[in-house]
Amino acid sequence: ASAFFIIAANSWMQHPVGAIYNEETGRAELTDIWALLTNNTALAAFPHAVAGAFLTAATFVAGISGWWMVREARKKKLDEPATDSRSMFRSAARMSFIVMIVAGGALAITGDIQGKLMFEQQPMKMASAESLCDTETGASFSLLTVGTHNNCESVVHLIAIPGLTSFLAENDFGATVQGVNQLQDQYEQQFGPGNYKPNLFVTYWAFRMMIGLAAGSALLAVAGLWVTRGGRIPDQKWFSWLSLLAIPTPFLANSAGWIFTEMGRQPWVVAPNLSGVDQIRLTVDQGVSDHPVGLVVASLVTFTLLYAALGGVWFYLLRRYVIEGPLDHDAHPHVDPPESEDDEPKQLSFAY
Repeated sequence: ASAFFIIAANSWMQHPVGAIYNEETGRAELTDIWALLTNNTALAAFPHAVAGAFLTAATFVAGISGWWMVREARKKKLDEPATDSRSMFRSAARMSFIVMIVAGGALAITGDIQGKLMFEQQPMKMASAESLCDTETGASFSLLTVGTHNNCESVVHLIAIPGLTSFLAENDFGATVQGVNQLQDQYEQQFGPGNYKPNLFVTYWAFRMMIGLAAGSALLAVAGLWVTRGGRIPDQKWFSWLSLLAIPTPFLANSAGWIFTEMGRQPWVVAPNLSGVDQIRLTVDQGVSDHPVGLVVASLVTFTLLYAALGGVWFYLLRRYVIEGPLDHDAHPHVDPPESEDDEPKQLSFAY
């Protein structure tokens, strides 16, 4: 529930609904909580975030299990003591591979729905994601672009898939997609003078990192299902490395997705509803804190160092317990013998 409310609040900033603008106070006032909770932006973003969480968790389990399978299989080749990989690690890995494929499919579907909504609600964000400087019919999707990206005149698309951006926008390879320059002119007429372009470089590459890094999980899932088919236990060194390298990819893909979502919205803190009450809007300049710069910097540095320290401790403990592996009674479960009447009661060591 908390995850949905967080997404709903963020979605209101992306696409404000259920509110009016009070000219006397100069503030937005919520009038319909149901409209906020059923905001189509939130209804698309929530399952996308949940699918991303499942992909992240499944990739983590699959990565650790894959590494252990290879490690134990190679031990057996050398006649060294090893755990039962078939009952523990292979089962966990196979289940994770299936979850990864299902979650990946859900991500693709919900991501497509979100993308089409953003072409309607925040066309500048999506034009920037493609570095589409001018309006095009049958707009291509670029795989590789060079240029400063913050200067549309310098952008050169080297590798592109014809019509794909138009398809992502309207399910039509021949659809017309508005460009950054035309949208800039439109926004100036609607909202007054200003620069309404986000950072094109960050928006463009964050969008591609989000998609590209998610492929790490897909690669591990497909390779994992293949090398574990028919009851096999993989012993290939490359699969061990693939398992480890794939673990951070969904974390990074999720981060890139949020960077794209937030950076692509700029210069808006609250983006205007182009089909609703467009007075409900707030730019970054208007939302700047009035706290002293030193206080803001000190707060940012403190929290950064704190989370860095916690992250270091987390990684140390995680690495330690992963390398140690399961306890012997976890790897080889057994049933305790029944107690006899003569047995003395065991002393309670822990209770909750």
